[in-house]
Parts: sequence; C-alpha cells; structure tokens
Amino acid sequence: MDAKEVPARPNLEQYKKQAKDLVKIFNDLRARKASDPEVIQRLKKYHPRFVELPDFEIAIARFRLADAQLVIAREHGFESWTKFAKHIEALARDRSVALLENPRAAFIEAVDVARRNPRMCGPNRLGALMRRLFWATMPECVGSFRSIHGTLQRRVALTGGMR
Repeated sequence: MDAKEVPARPNLEQYKKQAKDLVKIFNDLRARKASDPEVIQRLKKYHPRFVELPDFEIAIARFRLADAQLVIAREHGFESWTKFAKHIEALARDRSVALLENPRAAFIEAVDVARRNPRMCGPNRLGALMRRLFWATMPECVGSFRSIHGTLQRRVALTGGMR
C-alpha cells in the first residue's frame, strides 16, 4: 500500500473533519442506495473489515466515525487512528518548541504542553520530562536546573497551573 505523506504542518482537527466528511459521504450514499466506486475501493483498500466484502455489502454496511478515522490513519501508513493522532500531536509539539527562539521559552512551553496533556505525561514523570527537556534545550545550563525547576514548582503552586 502506498501511504499518503503527512504534510510538513499537519493539523489533527483537519483530519478529524475529513473523517466526519467521509462518514457523511458514505451515509448519504447508503441513504440513496447508491454506490460510489471510489469510496468503495478506498474502504476495501484501507479498512480490514471491508477487504473481503463484495461491493453491494459494503454499500449497505454500517460505517461510523471510528471506521473513517481508521481509513484515514491507514491511508497515511499508520495501523490505528490513535497512533496517527499521537504522531500528528508530536509533530505539532516539536514544531511549536522548535519555533521558539529562546531556549528557556521553549523549555517552559514544552512543560506547559506536558501539563495540559496528562495522558502524555503523568505527574510522576513530569520532573523527569522537565529535566530532559531542559538539558536538551540548554545543555550549558544543567547546573541551574534546580533553580528553574524550583521556580516552576512555585509558579505552579501559586497559580494552580502553568499559564
């Protein structure tokens, strides 16, 4: 299977919209009892549930958002929507940190992203993540980590989060 290339600046919201549009197209076809050979072939190629089904069964099959998301993920070479979405989010996170010219600002932005996404980094791992990010962005300042870490901890305690 030829995978579609993920663009340089992918947008997960756009892919979610594409998935919703695919569901709408499929359900419109099913309601009209029509079939679109392009849509049918796309489903057969990228969705394991539809690979062996004849076209007429695909045209009347139930098709949900999760099915559309799986099709889009597999079109881009990923085995699941979850892995695809995590990849897109990681690219966006890396890009946002890389775009910051100030290494300290990049560090604080990365920590803020981690705090806003608890599934990405639970509270027990936040300290380790902060150290790795700090050392990666400012290797010359490893000794001053404790000072910045303490400042960030005080800021979080006072404000109830990173703002």
